[in-house]
Amino acid sequence: MERLYLKLWKQYLAEAADDKSILDIVRDCSKNRIIRRGMVNNDVKYIQDKLSAAGEKYKNLLGTYGSDGIFGAKTFAAVKQFQTDKGLKKIDGKVGCETLAALESNEVSKNLSAVSAPTTKPVTSTKSSTPSSASTKSSTSNKSTKPSTSNKSTKSWTTGNAAADRAIAKLSTKYGINITQTLIDNEFKQGEKIRTDNGPNSTAKAAIKKLTKAAQAEFPNLKLTIEPVSGYRSYDDQVKNFGGKVASGRSVENVQRSVALPGFSEHHTGKAFDIFSVETDWWDNRPALKSWVATNAGEYGFDVTYKKQGYLRIAEPWHLFYVGK
Repeated sequence: MERLYLKLWKQYLAEAADDKSILDIVRDCSKNRIIRRGMVNNDVKYIQDKLSAAGEKYKNLLGTYGSDGIFGAKTFAAVKQFQTDKGLKKIDGKVGCETLAALESNEVSKNLSAVSAPTTKPVTSTKSSTPSSASTKSSTSNKSTKPSTSNKSTKSWTTGNAAADRAIAKLSTKYGINITQTLIDNEFKQGEKIRTDNGPNSTAKAAIKKLTKAAQAEFPNLKLTIEPVSGYRSYDDQVKNFGGKVASGRSVENVQRSVALPGFSEHHTGKAFDIFSVETDWWDNRPALKSWVATNAGEYGFDVTYKKQGYLRIAEPWHLFYVGK
C-alpha cells in the first residue's frame, strides 16, 4: 500500500510541475474518473468500504446505510472529514488521486516534503557567489517547470468524465459560456448520467419509423412526418446545439431546461428521438396525439423520458428513448 501511495503522489507532484490542472492529474491517476457526489455505482461502494475500514468516526458519518454505493450527503461528509484529518491538499469531498491514495494507504503524512522536495546534494564551492552562466541557465530552466500563478488552470468544474469535460469546455472556448459546477450538478439532479457516444442505432431508428408511421395512419389530418425531427447526436453536435441556442440570445439556464449539456444527452446513444415537433404549444394543441404517443410508445419499444417537469427539464412528449420490447 505504501508503494502505491508513493507512486501516485510522485506522479501527482511531477505532473503538477507541468502546470496541469489538479482535476486532469486526478483523472490520470484514477483512470479518467473522479468519484463524486451524485454517483451511484460500485466505485462509490468501494470508497465507502475504505472509509469504514479507516475508522469508527468515518463509519458513523456514513450512517446506517453504510456501503450502499450511493454518494450522498453522508458519504460527502465522511470523505471531507477524512481529507481534513489526513491533512490532504484538497478538502472538497471528492475522491480523486490524492484521496484515493490516502484511503489505500491510510497513512498520509501532513508534511509531504519527503516526497515533494528534490534530493540534491549540497554543493561546496570556493568560487564567487555570483552564479556562473551554466548555473544561471539551470536555475532558469528549473523555474520554468513550476506553474506560474498567471498560467494556472482556472477550471473549477468536472463531470467526472474526461471526454464529456472536453466537450463542455468547447461551450466556453467557442461560445463564451461560463461553465460552472452548478450547471453540471443540475444535470445529475435531473437524473441524467454521462452517456457514451455510440453512434446511430439502426434497430432504434427502424422502430421509431414504425411508431411515426402508425401515428400518421391514426391521425391522417395532422400531416405528420415519418422521419424524426432529431435522432443521434455526437458530443460535438450537442456542443453546436446547446451553444447555438445560447448564441441566439437565450440564457444558459433557459436552454438547459430543454437541452442537455454535452455528454449528458440521450441522443448520444443513438436510441433517442424527437418526433413531429419540439414545441410545447404544438403538442398542447394536439392532445389526442399527445395521449396516443404516451400510451402506445411502449408497444414499439420506446419510453417517454420526460413525462413531466423534472428538477431541470420541462415535460417533453416528443422525446422518446428506445428501451426495447
